[in-house]
Amino acid sequence: MAHHFYTTFAKYYDKIYSNHNIQQETAFLLDLIRQYKIAPNNKLLDVCCGTGMHAEEFQAAGLQVTGMDLNEKMLEQARPKSGMVNYLEADMKNFHLEEKFGTIFCFLNSILYNKNSDELKNTLQRFYDHLEPGGILVFDAFDKASAAQASNEQAYEYSDSNVTLRYSPEWFYDRSENKLRLEITFKINEEVILDFHEMGAFSLDEIYEILKKIGFEVTLLERDFNQIKPYSGQWHDAIFVGLRGHGPSFIT
Repeated sequence: MAHHFYTTFAKYYDKIYSNHNIQQETAFLLDLIRQYKIAPNNKLLDVCCGTGMHAEEFQAAGLQVTGMDLNEKMLEQARPKSGMVNYLEADMKNFHLEEKFGTIFCFLNSILYNKNSDELKNTLQRFYDHLEPGGILVFDAFDKASAAQASNEQAYEYSDSNVTLRYSPEWFYDRSENKLRLEITFKINEEVILDFHEMGAFSLDEIYEILKKIGFEVTLLERDFNQIKPYSGQWHDAIFVGLRGHGPSFIT
């Protein structure tokens, strides 16, 4: 299903997230790579890369970056930025690339577009198979039981001489179907549009166990971009770091 956020409003995506400190997030993530990655492989795969906000920062830091996204409209916004990142249209659930990476990165809760455990297992296995031994997977997620807390995210606003934007996300957890629903209200000047995203509902423990069964050595960290510190359990979201061991891979 195509969503307005990633199609109709792709041209506004960077403006909507203009108050995100992408440089701070990238610096934090580069510290993670230096601390946890063992493989000498300098390639990074940015999954669900969107308009390339993080990908371009990683490339500027000296990594060899491939950006992958399901939505061509987002990639159309990304490709003109530098010409250095290799952008590909592909789905994280079924992609196959003829190369391996030292780091795979998937952020902004994009991993939750895997709508059930089978999809999540398949995607995480694909990530494992595309990593060099000693490479790391880094992604963020929040616990399904805390969807109400996540729904309190502040609205994003942007205004210039041409456009006024407001992006208001709200999360809901459907216990009967064990699914998350993200409802986004967009206001573009005076036009209001609702966008609905059905997503997977998982506890952090469930995600942790799936990663372990696949073969990752897993570390949970606070989603605090000021410093690297172990997950305390106090908050509803966390950063997962999965180190790939030397177990079998489907990629030769």
